[in-house]
Amino acid sequence: MSAQHTPGPWFTDPHDATKVLKQFRSPKVRNETIAVTNRTWMTEREKIGNARLIAAAPEMLAALQAVLAEIDGPDRPHSTDSWLPSHLAHQVRVTVANATRPGGWSNA
Repeated sequence: MSAQHTPGPWFTDPHDATKVLKQFRSPKVRNETIAVTNRTWMTEREKIGNARLIAAAPEMLAALQAVLAEIDGPDRPHSTDSWLPSHLAHQVRVTVANATRPGGWSNA
């Protein structure tokens, strides 16, 4: 599955914890804003929590994709999903599909 998002790592801005940034290794561009969670209806705690969650998204997706590679990979060492209950394996599959599928979400 190829990334359809700006590759990580992402991080929260040390000067504004409601802003999620991507660091670029370029003399012209140092950091680029990925997201800002400063909506007026959110509490400060929610704004910062949402920014941290967004910043962790690329790492979480990579971790879930690694789990899928173990349970669905070509060698399928755990093909019976015995180490991961089937409802959790299904949840991982749906979550990765939702994060990587063009055009929308599914609860299936």
